Amino acid sequence: MVLYGKAFGGYVSLKMLAATENLFQCTAAVAPITDFRLYSAAFSERFLGLPAKEEHAYSTASLLDEVNKLKDENFLILHGTADARVHFQHSAELLSRLVKVEANYSLQLYPDEGHTLRAPRSIQHLQRTLVNYLHSCLQNSYLLQPEEEEEEEEEEEDY
Repeated sequence: MVLYGKAFGGYVSLKMLAATENLFQCTAAVAPITDFRLYSAAFSERFLGLPAKEEHAYSTASLLDEVNKLKDENFLILHGTADARVHFQHSAELLSRLVKVEANYSLQLYPDEGHTLRAPRSIQHLQRTLVNYLHSCLQNSYLLQPEEEEEEEEEEEDY
């Protein structure tokens, strides 16, 4: 099974990966939200309340405290360094913690690209990167193995 998400979808994908054990074979998160303290106050406060009053809610929702659960998983993070919607700081904080626990992850950065990639070459590169990652990741998947046809025994009919 594969997980893919962007922004909040990237957050949910990584949370699902951390919450399960060996359920998902490949995960790709584009510009994932990692800590709602770093995200838009209008969005975060609507669902979690004020950070000063609801510290527990923000801690529980944070992905940063769950990096140990991601240590042995296979996942790809992609992020534009000029992203104004989900600031690159989200991925930087996550990467810092992933390095400390020696996690298995891949990273693709897009310098000077925002939340929506604009340069045609960047868009093509992102698409190729995702396809190559998934192809490599799923290469040994039982889901992609050709089904072996069972040999049908011919029934002899008595006349």
